[in-house]
Amino acid sequence: MYSDKNYFLTKIKLEELNNLTETSDSNLNDAIAAADSLIDGYLKKVVKTLPLNPVPEIIKQTSYQIALYFLHDRIQYSDIPERVALNYDNAISFLIDVASGKANIHVVDDANLNPQIEFETDENVFNRESF
Repeated sequence: MYSDKNYFLTKIKLEELNNLTETSDSNLNDAIAAADSLIDGYLKKVVKTLPLNPVPEIIKQTSYQIALYFLHDRIQYSDIPERVALNYDNAISFLIDVASGKANIHVVDDANLNPQIEFETDENVFNRESF
């Protein structure tokens, strides 16, 4: 998951989160899973390996904004706070920009990384027989 309960609690108070999830971590995890699935749907056009690992901070924030919208939609679909709706719209616009190449999330592609250390040295000048 791109975000989690701990990340949410850096953004909102526990009381507000409990109101949105009806104190069920399952409801929170469902909203995050739906948000992350939506994110991956946009990213699959520009990223080879999903889900992202490590997760860029902008993707954590985007996951939070979308999941928060889904949580509000779950309990008060006719009265979603304007700030939450605007953040959701901005998150979707950002994902559209990433998918179209207008924005970059700076992902390191693990497939291009070589797990071995390579080095070069000069030939030995001295050895046991010569000094």
